[in-house]
Amino acid sequence: MARDEYHSYLPHVFSLLKANVKSEPIAEYLFEVSTDRMGGKENRAKDLEVADILLDWKETIYAKYS
Repeated sequence: MARDEYHSYLPHVFSLLKANVKSEPIAEYLFEVSTDRMGGKENRAKDLEVADILLDWKETIYAKYS
């Protein structure tokens, strides 16, 4: 059941990545999901870290397959 929930957030994350946004909007969305929707503790540093990882992966994929 949790897997389905996580998958439901992916389209918005992908749309943010495709829109070439910076780390902050991605981190803000991750924060909203983890705290408001999942009831987790606030960890903005971790949200920003994950956003940076996603952007690094995006650059790596584009460099390899463009």
